[in-house]
Amino acid sequence: MVLRFIKQDHMHFKQFIIIQLCWVYPFSAPLCAQDKWSASFGYHHGNFRGIHISADLINKDAMYTSFMFSQSWKSSPETPADYNGIVFLGPEDKPQIWMSSFGLMVGGAFSGGKNLRYIIRGGAAFNVFKEPTNFTKPGMLFISNYQYEQRKKTNVGVTFAPRVEILCSKNFGVGAGIFANINGVHTMYGFALDLILGRLR
Repeated sequence: MVLRFIKQDHMHFKQFIIIQLCWVYPFSAPLCAQDKWSASFGYHHGNFRGIHISADLINKDAMYTSFMFSQSWKSSPETPADYNGIVFLGPEDKPQIWMSSFGLMVGGAFSGGKNLRYIIRGGAAFNVFKEPTNFTKPGMLFISNYQYEQRKKTNVGVTFAPRVEILCSKNFGVGAGIFANINGVHTMYGFALDLILGRLR
């Protein structure tokens, strides 16, 4: 079983790399002194909730490239209705489905004035899922009334994340937008808020 997971992960990672090379090459361009670069830190909420970080580059005030990592989670629908968590801390939330995504997006940046910028971007992400399964009784003493296994899955998803950026200064801004990670295991969507630091204008 371990070998099967390793082979699956390797196959999905190769798919991810091939997609990135095909997607990025037409947009690639030499860096220049006028390029804008930044790092974003944010929170997203939708059918999953979580945090994300990205390294972003706007080349020649037009072409946008973003390297992204996100960690997301949501309660597992497979959890039994009578599940109880850690006894001495009181009932906890349901066991979580965890989703880690490593992605690259490209697109365009459009000026809305000195302090406003519109970003249209999309790409691909390599996703790793861990979700609880096979709930059985009895549970573990003082932990929960059920025990369960963690199932791991990987795949490659298509991402889309337009964003509006308010540039408060040359080096600080905030962003807001919507996002989607469409894949064959758990598609994720919602809205995102970001703090942006770097050379923004």
